[in-house]
Amino acid sequence: MSKSPYYLYDYSLEEHKQIQSLNSSVSHKPVKDDVVIDCLLKAPALNENLNHIYKSLEVFTFYMFRYKSCWCPNRKDSHDSKSCIYAHHMRDFRRPPEIFKYSPEDCETLSNQSKNSEYGWEQCPNGLLCNKCHTTVERLYHPDKYKRVHCDRDRCNKSEICAFYHSHQERSHALKMCKDYRRQVRNLKYNIEIPKINEELRRYYQA
Repeated sequence: MSKSPYYLYDYSLEEHKQIQSLNSSVSHKPVKDDVVIDCLLKAPALNENLNHIYKSLEVFTFYMFRYKSCWCPNRKDSHDSKSCIYAHHMRDFRRPPEIFKYSPEDCETLSNQSKNSEYGWEQCPNGLLCNKCHTTVERLYHPDKYKRVHCDRDRCNKSEICAFYHSHQERSHALKMCKDYRRQVRNLKYNIEIPKINEELRRYYQA
């Protein structure tokens, strides 16, 4: 009689059933959040040239309002997405905070994620219209959160990509830039149909 594969050989039948159950509940989790549906990819407000914007904006302002807010034009090419200023999938996507109004707090669906089998975007009934954060990058770089908490990392490079402040001057500067930019964009109109896109996203996740 042939032996079980090595990765099953040391487990009891009950443990094997538990592993199968766990795998079936999480195996599909990354799939839909790794895919970006067309209505999001084609939205003009989410397809701006962030490289150009990065050069034109004050650096703290860029990280508060534009970082990871547009889709990477090189998403299909192999590169370090964590160091890229663009978004690549729903898990590192950040709704532009001056267009989508939300507070720097985690949505309850994310707080309860250990109890749920899905990601927050799929569980939240409000989707893109949710008034709270759905990704870590939304929370850390939110204009009301960025550079507001002191950095406690011993080996931090203390650059602008760190969402925490390293001096009181840095904190004060971020606060000033936030207020200045909000005054500038207060009356701007944006080319994006949020309710329509949110409905398409909701139908996609329910499929």
